[in-house]
Amino acid sequence: MLGFHIHSQPTGANHNCTAGGAHFNPYNASHGMPQDPVMQRHVGDIDDGGHTGKGESNTTGNAGPRIACGTILFI
Repeated sequence: MLGFHIHSQPTGANHNCTAGGAHFNPYNASHGMPQDPVMQRHVGDIDDGGHTGKGESNTTGNAGPRIACGTILFI
């Protein structure tokens, strides 16, 4: 199972998936779960729910390898 999250920076014109910066986390909260109050988790994060069984899932998300990336635009 993979997680889904939003990073703080755009991927840029070359669509470099590693250029996204840190997870979008304006409240400096721990990783959290989707059902947690918005100010107690990373806002742009839909977690894998700890389904990987890895201890770091609660802090890094342990979302697995990147399979896609893009830039979100507000028009």
